[in-house]
Amino acid sequence: MKTNRLLYGVVALSLMVAAWGCSDDDNANDSGLGPQAGSSGVILVEVLNERDDPVVGALVMTNPPTIRDTTGSLGTVMLEEIPVGTYQVIASKPGYGAGSKACRVSADDPANLEIDLERGSFIGPNVQIDYSYYPRRYSYIDTTDISASIIDDVDPPESLTVVWSSDVDGILLEPTLPASGLTSLVTDELSLGRHVISLEATDKDSLLGLDTAIVDIVSFQPNVYITRPYYGQYGPGDTLEFKALVRDHESDHDQIEVTWTSDLDGELHSGPPDAYDTSRFTSAVATKGIHTIEVKATDHDGNTAYDTTSVRAVLPTVSHLTSVESEYGAVTLRWTRNPDQDFDRYVIYRDWGYYFYPDSIGVVTDQDSLAFVDDNVTLGRTYIYSIGVVDTAGNSSRSPVDSVIAGTYLDYTGEITRMMADTLRDLIYLLDRSSSKLVAIDPATEQVQESIVVGSYPTDMDVDATGDTMYIANFGGTEIAVVDLESMTKARSIFVQQNPYRLECGPQGRLVYCEEDQWCDIILIDTEDGSELDVAGWGAYQPDLEMSLDRMSVYAGESGTSGGSIYRWDITGDSLHMIDETPGYGYYYPHRYLQMDRNGQYLYYYNHKINAGILSSVIGTLPKRIYVLNNAGTVILTSAGLVDTETLQTIQSMNTPGAVAAFTPDDTKLYMYDDDSERIYIILVGDD
Repeated sequence: MKTNRLLYGVVALSLMVAAWGCSDDDNANDSGLGPQAGSSGVILVEVLNERDDPVVGALVMTNPPTIRDTTGSLGTVMLEEIPVGTYQVIASKPGYGAGSKACRVSADDPANLEIDLERGSFIGPNVQIDYSYYPRRYSYIDTTDISASIIDDVDPPESLTVVWSSDVDGILLEPTLPASGLTSLVTDELSLGRHVISLEATDKDSLLGLDTAIVDIVSFQPNVYITRPYYGQYGPGDTLEFKALVRDHESDHDQIEVTWTSDLDGELHSGPPDAYDTSRFTSAVATKGIHTIEVKATDHDGNTAYDTTSVRAVLPTVSHLTSVESEYGAVTLRWTRNPDQDFDRYVIYRDWGYYFYPDSIGVVTDQDSLAFVDDNVTLGRTYIYSIGVVDTAGNSSRSPVDSVIAGTYLDYTGEITRMMADTLRDLIYLLDRSSSKLVAIDPATEQVQESIVVGSYPTDMDVDATGDTMYIANFGGTEIAVVDLESMTKARSIFVQQNPYRLECGPQGRLVYCEEDQWCDIILIDTEDGSELDVAGWGAYQPDLEMSLDRMSVYAGESGTSGGSIYRWDITGDSLHMIDETPGYGYYYPHRYLQMDRNGQYLYYYNHKINAGILSSVIGTLPKRIYVLNNAGTVILTSAGLVDTETLQTIQSMNTPGAVAAFTPDDTKLYMYDDDSERIYIILVGDD
């Protein structure tokens, strides 16, 4: 009877402790009480009375709390979706008593428990502080926030007496428990030091539930981290920048005292950090030798923190950079002369990362030679340079760094999909998909001469045999724009059946185009009305198109597939006729670009030079994959630089930012588009 619960309170608590170790699982207590990270499992519970008969309607719950349920007609219940871990399973029913066992829940096998109810044994409230098994640390300026849950098998939560207390500060909070059984201690009044925080819950029969947690209220020490000077060697008399990040959780920046010292030169600097939590100053290294630099930070509570670095003042006199200039595809460095008698060499250092961890890119042994040209640069990249001096003993010094963005570029940005030269008008044409424009650049002034809107998402262009009319594929629709190049106006539109991605001008009045899809038809149309004259339904895989010199044969080079081939059709009247294709499986993962020699004799595809008349005839192999030919047909741009089309040897190495490129009409410069920066870089050709 419920009136007997007070009588058996002590016995009940003893029963809980004794039953805690009982389990049907040999490893029930190997990882501590409570759920673990991972999946969930099942607990099957059978509840029996003192005669080993099934008990119907017994309340079954877990500690820590998860699911609570009652037994059915067979005296059993299944607790599902229990997080993996170790639990105390408690069963009780008024008039029958209570009992408990511990078990280990795994994701592999259900945990099976048989719990015997002991008449006259009752269990008080179940109290669980979240994450109570490790000490918590709070700053004395922060709010302490601790959550807990309380459940009772008989009494409703709001009837329980709940007390939060500290062994140092006494009673902290006496909340009324809500129906959910959840409670929390939120306070900023705990004193400094270690506290044992207790949560007690007492039911109406004075049975007690208790859990505790350790809380440390502290003043945190500052954080100190030296960022300068960089590790390395310096010369006596060098002025260095010293810099450290200094932060403290409880102190404002002006309440922190920072002191820098050298074990050779004594105190170097003192004072608080600035508003950006940075202590910085400049100082000359006075004494030759290896200096241990220490920074000490003391907050307003008297806590201290340290960091150290070293400075090696054993180097020759520093030579300083006087200029770092980028022009076209190279960076030119100039520096001051080193005056030392034991001079051995200058060393040029370069890096392009946020931190300066440089590589040596050149050596100059003439003491009076004060310039160096770095032509192995990636356009658009920011480079950091330093000049080193090495003496005859092997000691070296290094100058402060200077940086520059490599490359000369046009005063135009956009999303460029295609470029081509107009040798008749001495212009470079660009297709800008972001503005849907055709843009004409004057190479003499390197400025935009004219631009016009031509359609949606322009992707390719070609000029007919007259040299006066340009056709532009607008992949964003089914329109081919017709542009009068003399007036630089969009004369009209041709609307076709498919979305044009690549196109080539055939005989006068005829044009060939294709889509960008995986399996594309090659379509011959009339340029007057856009009507389809013939369709080569062979299914090219993401092709690029090229037209023969006489405009009577069209070639398609596949890409985007493990086996890419070249195909040739002849245009006879209003028909396309398959004439030739590369044999076998084709070339391994080609890169979309197909180029025709200006004499119509050779094709350049992937990294091969191929006889345009016999596609199975490979003339030679290039070092890298091809992008675009110059106007004379003597040089081709590859992914690693310029290659002579006769010898197939590299004649000018460069880091190519992308495949969208064109030579100026006189072939003296190369325009290359960089997709990352959306800039068009200019490279001098033949200047190695």
